[in-house]
Amino acid sequence: MKVYPYFIVLLFFFFSCEKTAKNAVEKGSLPPHTIQQSKADSLLLGNKANILALADAYELDSAANLLALIQFENLVNPLSIGVYDYLNGYILDYQEKYEESIEAYQKAIRVLEENNLNESIDLGLAYNDLAYVYNEVSLESEALKYYKKAYNLIWNHHKDKPEHVASIANNYLGALVGYGNAKDISKVRSETQSYFERVNTKQITAAEELDMYSIYYLGCVKSFSKDFEEKDLVLYLQKVDQLFTAASEKNRQNYKLRWIYTYDYAGYAYLENKYFIKALECFDKMDELAENQRDKMKSASNFAAYYLQTKNYKEAEKAYEKSLRLVTPNPEDVSYLMLQTARAWMISKQGNRELEAKENVQKLWQEILPDKKDLAELTLSDLDLANSTRWMFIINTTAEVYRKYFQQNPAAKQDFKVALNMATLSANMFQNYYLKESFNDNLSEYLNANREEFLELMTYLPEDQIGENLNLLENNTSQHLWKSFLAKKSQNISVDPKLLDQQNQLRIAGMSDESAKQKLIEIDEKINQQVSRYTENKFEAIDIANIQEKLKTDEALLRFLPTTDWLFAVAISKNRLQIKKIGSIGGVDSLTQVHYKHLTTIDKNFTVSAKDLFLQLIQPFDFKNIEKLTVISEGSLLNIPFESLMNEEGKPLGIEKNVTYAPSLYFLNATDRKDYAAGRNLVAFAPEYNTASQALENTNLEVETLKKAMGGKVFDKNKATKQAFLDNLLDYKVQHLAMHATMDTAEYENSSLLFANNESLSFSEIYQLTIPAEMVTLSACNTGVGTLVNGEGLMSLSRALLYAGTSSVVHSLWRVPDEETAEIMGYFYQNLSEGMPKGLALQEAKKAFVEHNPLKQHPYFWTGFVLTGDTSPLDTSNDYWWWLLGLLALAFIYIFFRRRSAFSRQTF
Repeated sequence: MKVYPYFIVLLFFFFSCEKTAKNAVEKGSLPPHTIQQSKADSLLLGNKANILALADAYELDSAANLLALIQFENLVNPLSIGVYDYLNGYILDYQEKYEESIEAYQKAIRVLEENNLNESIDLGLAYNDLAYVYNEVSLESEALKYYKKAYNLIWNHHKDKPEHVASIANNYLGALVGYGNAKDISKVRSETQSYFERVNTKQITAAEELDMYSIYYLGCVKSFSKDFEEKDLVLYLQKVDQLFTAASEKNRQNYKLRWIYTYDYAGYAYLENKYFIKALECFDKMDELAENQRDKMKSASNFAAYYLQTKNYKEAEKAYEKSLRLVTPNPEDVSYLMLQTARAWMISKQGNRELEAKENVQKLWQEILPDKKDLAELTLSDLDLANSTRWMFIINTTAEVYRKYFQQNPAAKQDFKVALNMATLSANMFQNYYLKESFNDNLSEYLNANREEFLELMTYLPEDQIGENLNLLENNTSQHLWKSFLAKKSQNISVDPKLLDQQNQLRIAGMSDESAKQKLIEIDEKINQQVSRYTENKFEAIDIANIQEKLKTDEALLRFLPTTDWLFAVAISKNRLQIKKIGSIGGVDSLTQVHYKHLTTIDKNFTVSAKDLFLQLIQPFDFKNIEKLTVISEGSLLNIPFESLMNEEGKPLGIEKNVTYAPSLYFLNATDRKDYAAGRNLVAFAPEYNTASQALENTNLEVETLKKAMGGKVFDKNKATKQAFLDNLLDYKVQHLAMHATMDTAEYENSSLLFANNESLSFSEIYQLTIPAEMVTLSACNTGVGTLVNGEGLMSLSRALLYAGTSSVVHSLWRVPDEETAEIMGYFYQNLSEGMPKGLALQEAKKAFVEHNPLKQHPYFWTGFVLTGDTSPLDTSNDYWWWLLGLLALAFIYIFFRRRSAFSRQTF
């Protein structure tokens, strides 16, 4: 039974703890400005604090009247003009006129930025309060963007005001928690923690100290749900208790909400990390501190989240009902709507209550949109283009409730239409929400929940309706790798190779050399100027129809799509789209792990798991006439070579078909273009290591065989240095690296290739480079092994090369013996030199190895190397020009010296 993991933490994270949190950054005094002030300017600046205070006290008419006394047309100071628009936005915000407030804040920001007031505290205030309003109207991704701007401005230019730092750190950390960005959370918490340890509190009042530290600690405690450290969380809870216990009764009451919600957030941090007893202790403490009805309502919802996590749906339903009794019904309050949705969701999980759940959801939507009767026709514009995790939960849960009812009542076609439309709306909202950067746990959870609904429904659609829906799902997947690859491809086409070479060298040197960092900034600017003139490689959304059009009749793509609980797969061929529900995630993962162990330990029982996986993953699809199969995997499937799977007759898939891999459909769209024309065919590196245990006895023979097949250059023994690799990145179509690799699965950025003298080139360094090769072969151990990162895939050395712009990578999935590697690579490169497509060349190499080694039929020996990316033949034409130019040069030298010799014998 499906449980949305993200729901537990985020369902109530965005209840507003206190209205005054919206302007958590202190108002502060205005910075001086050099432009002469008019009387209107002076009047405005003198009354700024009064207007803000009136608004904070909800004396909104008085605040508006005071602002109206100032004649806007008489303002001459750009700072005053920006502040006027800011104050107008502030009042409109409190009046809950959010659209007008956003417009006013944006106007204030525009005035301040255009007049170079980029360090003004007022610009920071405008960023902060605009972010707050965006959050109020459920535009959370926009809120995150402006909280980040506010934080950076305050942190970089106003660290002398710790109250400002505390407030904006709280706001920014909360936004990062909502988006799920653990890396930035860790950074912000780390830098502010050391900062506040040094703050001098002798010159502030006890109330100011309580205000500053309580808001900062609240933000830190929020952050532990995504960057969990139990000992630090305990420490912060102790600090908060000490702070409020020592405070006067008056001060304690003024800021008590922060104490209450500190335990609220701490409970969710424990709950998400499965510290159930600790979570209950925190929720009990919050309930003990809670005084008003709204806080008691929030407390009840906390216990509901606990019951949900432990799958006690009946008790969760009761707890949500209690919460609803304590909240004032308000269809404009998204928190109220979430409670209603959650209760219906709990009902739907209790068997034979599908109709009751649907009726609850219908009633909810009648409250939200009383004039909108047909949910099958609902659009995002009907929701004022809302964009938040809260609305995603409401919409996607509606899809689930209607889908379950339809599955129990197949004749209810209209309910199917409602479910499909709701799943579509949720997917479109996610597309607006996702910032197109690296995925995180939250994003993966939102995507998987929506993906599960969409795919369940798509299995009921006819083939001609699958493509459009699949486009939407595919365009919601991570675009981080794609964007990085695309940027490197753009550079390859439009940038002077000399600049790219300097950039590569400086990016490695700049990791430890400050002067190199400065030079790199200058080179990057020159490159950006050249790239900006090139637009062909701009982002293109996935269109399944276009992909099908490019496929040949004997080609197919097999795209695996894991969700929260299930694995789905889509087979894309020239004329067909097939979608299947493969099985449970747990079952597939378990079988995959068994098969990988069978392969890597040369277990003779591998045929059992090989056939079982074939039956689950391949057999459901019609691949009878398919010769070339490209697999796009996620999760544990990334660890196994599909070539090793066996049909009922015991024939390996890799012998029967040409199997290759791709990280995404985006990547396939880009790698069929040859953007960079390197001059030489092949450069190979075969380092010699310092110890006998590191020796690779057959690599020299391996690279010499490749050189005979394709020409090029070999760096061996002590010549195979990291610097030699960097110096030759742009000159060769193929980079062959016959060397050791070290894998750090805990910190994948530290995984490295080892050159001569054990010099390492790490994942993070490779990612920084531009490597425009047509192919890189990692003839090293475990180069395809890495860390699975939600939404991003397997972070391995081979993946780093794709980030760097390489069109295709051959890599290993386990420690392949170097003797077998040398033989397979010899066949592979010989096939490439004869013009075979890369994928077919590798398949034929493996078949040749199996044919010539009857005692090494186990897949361990021959399926470990796989090809990811572009499969087309290598373009070896340019290498002939090098030979021709060389011959012409020799001919010219010969003729020159012949003529010179003839002249020297003449007499005059």
